[in-house]
Amino acid sequence: MIALVCILKTSSMPILPKNTTGLLERVLMHLTFRWDEAKGVSRESTVDLDGEERVRCMERIAYRMQLPRVTQDEAETFVREHLTLIQRHVDTRKLLEETARFYGLLVPTPDGQWEFVHPTIQDYLAARFWVRGGEFSARRVVVWNLRAAYAACLSTNATESLENALRKSDDIFAVSECLYNNAAFEPGRVSEAFVAHFEKFPEVFTAERKGNSLAASTQQDVFHLASDDLLTALVLVSLPRRSAARDLVASYAFSELRQRRLRLLSAAYNQAQIAYGSPTFKFVVSRRGRTVEFPLEDLAPLVRH
Repeated sequence: MIALVCILKTSSMPILPKNTTGLLERVLMHLTFRWDEAKGVSRESTVDLDGEERVRCMERIAYRMQLPRVTQDEAETFVREHLTLIQRHVDTRKLLEETARFYGLLVPTPDGQWEFVHPTIQDYLAARFWVRGGEFSARRVVVWNLRAAYAACLSTNATESLENALRKSDDIFAVSECLYNNAAFEPGRVSEAFVAHFEKFPEVFTAERKGNSLAASTQQDVFHLASDDLLTALVLVSLPRRSAARDLVASYAFSELRQRRLRLLSAAYNQAQIAYGSPTFKFVVSRRGRTVEFPLEDLAPLVRH
């Protein structure tokens, strides 16, 4: 990934993307443009395919690879599939070799196999192929891994993907990737799915009320990745009814809201006072290796009337 950053640093792009999918997208754009600009000048090529078509071919290979490595014959088979569909007749081995030399993303191994230089690159390219080909459907995803997360991020609306990932899996990894990479989704629906996730998988958190305080803890603290709109929605969805899962979501949402100094609707603050009984009610939240303690009244200065 450091190498990808270096590639962009050598380009004319003044500001680097702040997330993984943005970085990979711009690297591919840059490499494709650089290929088209430089071919016939500083690069010797015997295969007449432009940069965009070469990237599409790599996407197919990434998607079709079931393991981190494939044999030469398997790699050529995947290339041949692509060439047949675009009705081009070129040497598959030469195309693979040129792609390795000019892009450096899909490369041969010392034992004669082929692999992508980093699993993240393979998953991203595979996700592009998955979405571009119209095959990706949140309802049909069996395992919410990095590839599925990237496919959700590349979708025009990842709401259903986030809902399915939260409701069907006790692992929140794909959700964190979607939040980190700024996937497009509806905050209200996803906030409800967050509550449903913790209600379905109570083993992933603790939320215990003792007297005038609430201690909450989970290893699935992705609330720092939530957008401001999602954080507000999480507050609103966690307050109307009480449960351990709702207490957990409220605790972490309040903690993050307090840290960011976000505005809080007066109706939400009033509802919180009703839910927890007193402005002095204390939240004790475990946040990535540290404990954050604060009373509900700490949020009063943030209230928007």
